[in-house]
Amino acid sequence: MPFIWLHAFAFAAWITLNVWPGADHPDPYPFIFLTLMVSLEAIFLSTLVLISQNDDARVAERRNALDLQINLLSEQEKHQDAAAAGGHRTQARHPRRR
Repeated sequence: MPFIWLHAFAFAAWITLNVWPGADHPDPYPFIFLTLMVSLEAIFLSTLVLISQNDDARVAERRNALDLQINLLSEQEKHQDAAAAGGHRTQARHPRRR
């Protein structure tokens, strides 16, 4: 939020400086230089946001791959345990005859 307040204050000060009667006007009314600076800032900020989102997506992809591996291992262990338990149950139901 400080970022927004800082920019609001800077824009208000720039506009006030350039419309104040009797003051030097380095960027008169259509504020072309201010528009240029805001446009450049938007380009850099959007680029940084896209880079950050790309990094976040890469991390999420790694987490999903790891989660899949863990789930597959868990499923494999579950089937091994079920097969081992099933073998014991089969022996208990049908005792060997001598």
